[in-house]
Amino acid sequence: MQTTITVTKRSTQSTENRPRVLATFVIDVSGSMMLSNRLNNAMKGAQLIFNEVLWDSDRIEIINFSNKAFRQLHLKSKRNVDWDREANAIARERSGCTALYDACHKALLEMTREKKYHNCHRELIVLTDGEDNASSTTMESIRERLNNPEFKQFHCSLIGVELGPNCRAKEIVNNKHSTYIPCKEEEILSSFHLIKKAVFERIEQTTIRIKNANKIDIMNFEKTFSTITNTGVGSDGFGNVYNAVGDFKGTQKSDLWFRKGEPIQVFEKDLNTGRWRGENVKTKKNGWFPSNLVQLNI
Repeated sequence: MQTTITVTKRSTQSTENRPRVLATFVIDVSGSMMLSNRLNNAMKGAQLIFNEVLWDSDRIEIINFSNKAFRQLHLKSKRNVDWDREANAIARERSGCTALYDACHKALLEMTREKKYHNCHRELIVLTDGEDNASSTTMESIRERLNNPEFKQFHCSLIGVELGPNCRAKEIVNNKHSTYIPCKEEEILSSFHLIKKAVFERIEQTTIRIKNANKIDIMNFEKTFSTITNTGVGSDGFGNVYNAVGDFKGTQKSDLWFRKGEPIQVFEKDLNTGRWRGENVKTKKNGWFPSNLVQLNI
């Protein structure tokens, strides 16, 4: 028996097609980064992206590296991040070597683990002032993964401080999904300004693609999940929120639960199973709509 749940549209932001952005910063904290305020300027540059590009609902992750890669900040919504505290913690980290490839590997691995954010716009921003000399991960493996990212909307920006235009590190970002930015130590902040502008442009391009892929008359929308575009109507990135007019109690732990009147959002579709993921905005719990839930009436 097919289940139909009727919901009513509650609100739509003016920038409803903007995707949720996930930004991962990978920062070198080796000994040489202590020279001439390199690390301090790197954190100021990252904060520029944090303050001026990311929305409160966007998510951020920080990985630093020297002898090894360390996940400084697990993936969190911007609204829940104390930037000053994270910056101070990173300022205390220092060592002698540069595990650049291991850090990139860790960042990409963590990205693939966050399945429910698969359809978001991702930015990987890496800064180093040295060639890799400590990784077990090979340059070739990182280059291959960056050349064939597992995400639809993905870009990697690598800032090479005092490395010059022909460094070995540049080879890992020699592809259409990445950008290499060589800079002198006094140009670190200006390099982040370049990245900020480019990120804005990429987000705008992603927004346009989503809008074009989602040309559905929302006012008269009555579609089965199987016929909705893979980004979905009511995606969290669109800002659409719907009020449920009926209760739903899932049969599995991973199912989405909600009561009549509670606001719900629809996330992305799992293209392998065809199931949809959503969130109960009131309880902040997310989960899967059951496979027999076939229709939204708005």
